[in-house]
Amino acid sequence: MTDRTRSAASASRHVLFALRDETVAQALARVVESRAHVGRVARSIEDAILGGPADVVVAELGGSSDALDGLALVDAFRDLESDPLVVLVASADCTSEDLDRATAARADFVLERPLLPGALVRAIESERQEEQGEELRILVDASSHAAEDVDRKSTRLNSSH
Repeated sequence: MTDRTRSAASASRHVLFALRDETVAQALARVVESRAHVGRVARSIEDAILGGPADVVVAELGGSSDALDGLALVDAFRDLESDPLVVLVASADCTSEDLDRATAARADFVLERPLLPGALVRAIESERQEEQGEELRILVDASSHAAEDVDRKSTRLNSSH
C-alpha cells in the first residue's frame, strides 16, 4: 500500500447514498460509519444537493425513478463544481451499455449487485481513477462467488445422502 493510498483509506470521507432501497442505503451508511466515515442517505436529487457536499456518491447506475437516477445525480453535483468519487451500483446482469454509460459519466467504480460491504468499503477508501491511471473499475466481492460455490457444494453433499 502506498503512502497516498494509505492516507486515502484512513481519511474520513463524507459518503452520500442515493439508492432506490432506503433500508439498504441506511444499512450501508452504518457500515461506512463503522469505518470512521460519515454516511448520509438522500431520497431525491434535491435532497442530496441540499444536504451539502459529499466526497463519495454511491448511487444507482440508472433506474426508472427520476428521483434517484444516479447519472443525473452525478451531473447535478458536477454542475455545482463538486467532483466526488463516484460509485455506481449496477444490477447483477450489468450490460456493456451500462458500463459505457458509467464511463461517460466518469464514474470511478461500478459495483455489481449483490452489493456487499467489503467491495463498497474498498471503493470508498480508494483513490480516484485518474490518480492511479486506471480505467473504470468493476468490483465484485470475491466472497459472494465463494459463498455461491459453498452453497452448491453443500447442496450436492446433502442431496447425496
